[in-house]
Amino acid sequence: AMTPIGPDQFFESCCSEVPGFPQKYAAYRHFRRLGWIVRANALKFGADFLLYDGHVEEVHAQYAVVMAREDTRWQDMLAGSRLTQGVAKELLLVMFLHHGVSTKLPALGRE
Repeated sequence: AMTPIGPDQFFESCCSEVPGFPQKYAAYRHFRRLGWIVRANALKFGADFLLYDGHVEEVHAQYAVVMAREDTRWQDMLAGSRLTQGVAKELLLVMFLHHGVSTKLPALGRE
């Protein structure tokens, strides 16, 4: 039999199993609080989330959300933007700043 766990243990388990989980969860909560329907089935669009302004069966996603990191390259963002334009979505880039200030900008064309 499976032993039930509390929400804190569940969150810790998710953090240890899914890279970047705290940031992804924070972004998910942010968009849900703004009223968006958030779906994580966005891989085929090169994104982490899709945002819907209504029921997913009735409307198309308006935004494809990409969780950027400090090592995200501009070429990757441009490729993602082109992909989302091809499927009538706008690219929304989410980047978390550590201690309120980013210490490193995304690489501008550097490998």
